[in-house]
Amino acid sequence: MLSIVRRGMITLVLILAVLLGLMALMPGSPFEVSEFGVTSGADVRGMGWWLLHGQYFYSFQLHAPLNEILLDAFVVSFFLGFTTLISAAFLAIPCGCLLALSQNIFFDIILSCGLALPSYLIGSFLLLAAPWMHLPSALWESPASMILPAVTLGMRPFFVLTSITRTSMRQVLSEPYITYASAQGVPWLRVLFRHALPNAALPIVGITGSLTSHLVTGSFVVESMYQIPGLGKYLIIGVMNRDYPLALGCVFLCACVLILVGVCTDLVLAYLDPRL
Repeated sequence: MLSIVRRGMITLVLILAVLLGLMALMPGSPFEVSEFGVTSGADVRGMGWWLLHGQYFYSFQLHAPLNEILLDAFVVSFFLGFTTLISAAFLAIPCGCLLALSQNIFFDIILSCGLALPSYLIGSFLLLAAPWMHLPSALWESPASMILPAVTLGMRPFFVLTSITRTSMRQVLSEPYITYASAQGVPWLRVLFRHALPNAALPIVGITGSLTSHLVTGSFVVESMYQIPGLGKYLIIGVMNRDYPLALGCVFLCACVLILVGVCTDLVLAYLDPRL
């Protein structure tokens, strides 16, 4: 387990080094603004250390400290992503378990179509249908404002988790101990969820970690479409307006979350299967 944590720390240091190098090489003059006290190349490279002194570095475009912007944005992205993931997993895992019992090719077609649908297409249809559903189509003002973004963001995780759960459960259900448990008269739902699902958990946990890192750091497309003040939206603002501290701050924060989730996922997998 220590090797997993050590690998995550080394990755984080390498990402920080790359970001500092990119910052030093970036052209243009957005940094050369006297009101921020940035007047030389050394100051520009020093901006990369905002993670140590975040309260002293500002977004040139938003005129606010980076630590305040990134904290507020991360809370929004984390809340939306975590809620979406929990809802998708709550629906997808039981669906995948039940679909594993069926050999109907119709369900395979539905899963394939669902996996192929991009988020921006789903979001576009929902935005067009928002007036008929009496739901707000943008902004982050009330609990109802979260419904359409959550559905848009959660469709792909739902189909991914359903597909992985179905495939993994099919492999486990063909094992001899499942047949033996059924022959002993154990209720089928108990066989499915008590005996088969725990043994099919490794692929589900692995893909859930990847989905978690994607969702909690925000979706650039979804947050832009619905005007959600999350990390994805601020990253686009930083890139489009050459606000390098804001853009690199968002990238570094997303990288930290990705590494943390990856390390936690590896630790959970190692706990479930010590052979890994």
